[in-house]
Amino acid sequence: MQKSNHMNKRLVTIILSLAIAAVPAFAGIVTVDFGELGANTVDLNPASPNAIPPGTPYVITRLGFSYDPMGGSEQVSADTTGIFGSVAFTCDALNNCTPVGTLTGALTILFPYAVTGLSFTFTADGLPDVNGDPTINMVAGLFSPVDFGLSSLLSNPDGSATFGYGSLAAVPVTVDPFSKVDLYFGNGADSTAFSISSVQYDYTPEPVSFLLMGTGLVGLGCVRRFRRRS
Repeated sequence: MQKSNHMNKRLVTIILSLAIAAVPAFAGIVTVDFGELGANTVDLNPASPNAIPPGTPYVITRLGFSYDPMGGSEQVSADTTGIFGSVAFTCDALNNCTPVGTLTGALTILFPYAVTGLSFTFTADGLPDVNGDPTINMVAGLFSPVDFGLSSLLSNPDGSATFGYGSLAAVPVTVDPFSKVDLYFGNGADSTAFSISSVQYDYTPEPVSFLLMGTGLVGLGCVRRFRRRS
């Protein structure tokens, strides 16, 4: 009997140790693969009608994407290049087109679990600042909820910019884990279009999750052992 109890204790210790050791294997930076869409272009307005079931965010690489125009006229879609959106335009007989309003909505990203960092490349047609970068006011209101001091903005040669937050900022910082973000590209008075690509997020699972998994495995092992003995 004592030998059996000793073996059970060893089994529990081994399983829990393996569960904790597995944490780093499940952690890491995940890149959203827009290539999953293939030849499809999906509509993200509002809470994508292309999603299954209808009315839910469209899922790409386990992230849920949806866009709420909040009364605006913009149309937002996703394809293999990323996500892009613009307001409607009206054109005259000479094909001179003018935008109908400006961007007013929010792109929502839902994560399947809490993450500690996010980065993406984006373009926005708001007025540039003196350095030619997207306006800081626009970027400061881009990401909600966010402490702008915990993020970074880097200009790229092609005119786009790369936004980083938390562990994926240019200088990584520690932030509270989050599972949802809202992105606003319409803070500039003339903003009529935007795009985002190269989306990455940083996931570090909590050890308690693996402890629970290990406890479940221990329970299954005990049940099997009990059935054999009975």
